[in-house]
Amino acid sequence: MPNHVHGILFLRDEPTLTPQPLGIIVGNYKASVTREARRSLNQTDPIWQSRYHDHIIRDEAALQMIRDYVQQNPQRWQVDTFYSAE
Repeated sequence: MPNHVHGILFLRDEPTLTPQPLGIIVGNYKASVTREARRSLNQTDPIWQSRYHDHIIRDEAALQMIRDYVQQNPQRWQVDTFYSAE
């Protein structure tokens, strides 16, 4: 989608690493993308909203539903509230 990103994170315990809260992981991702956009695209406008939506996937059936949604989501862009044909 041109106006948002979907991702599925698989978090697991690693005895040699300090666990990171989801907010830190998302913040680091946003910071990295922002740095790259500013460097390579001369992007100066904000590119992220301050919040994000998360959902805990509890079983294989839910994981498959979300994978299907993410895969099919771009096909719905033209009916999105923020779609513009410009």
